[in-house]
Amino acid sequence: MEVTSLLDNEQHWTRILDSYSSGYMEMNPHTNLLDGDPFSFWVSPLSRNAWVAFNFERKYTITGIRIYGWNSEQMIRTLQVQISRAGIDGPYVTVATCLCERLGGDDPSDPAEPQDFHGFRETSRYWRLLIQDGHGGRYLCFQGVEFYGYDREVWNFFKNLELEAYALSFINLGFNKLCFISLINDEDIAEVIDDEEKAKILSVALAERHQKGISILIGATIR
Repeated sequence: MEVTSLLDNEQHWTRILDSYSSGYMEMNPHTNLLDGDPFSFWVSPLSRNAWVAFNFERKYTITGIRIYGWNSEQMIRTLQVQISRAGIDGPYVTVATCLCERLGGDDPSDPAEPQDFHGFRETSRYWRLLIQDGHGGRYLCFQGVEFYGYDREVWNFFKNLELEAYALSFINLGFNKLCFISLINDEDIAEVIDDEEKAKILSVALAERHQKGISILIGATIR
């Protein structure tokens, strides 16, 4: 089963620091790539070998990316998806190479056009997009990126219950971050698991997780 759910971006995955980007033009930083705004851009002053790095703060399995771009010579073209096992400063290794097309409108006021790239599966906390070239412009410019994948702790949650056979089904329902696990309800369980015993195991684990969360919240309030 393939991962079909996109992760909700988190703005803190990249930062306005030298270790997170090769640079940007004023008012158009690389942090715009995660803001969900189809009209904002990252504008790099480079025409080749620009890059932006991401620290997911925990390990994520990524199986694809969605690039939001436009029909311009400034649009990125050859894109390498990279990971680091060591840290935000690398070293990085390439896990996929994508060729981005010029799609959509050619006016910056037009909404961005998405294009998806799959065919890889890697797990890491640190990710980087290396843009090797564009479509002939003097600089590089595109609107956004999203990631197909899941927080590895989601998989571990199901694995610890010996229910990993169902993990991807729940992930594809949108429960792809650990903080979303507690939102799984009885209807979701019935949709995915037809074995009553295994469904009960998950229901009990979710109830215990919910109760633990309440206890932590009460304890923090008392203190």
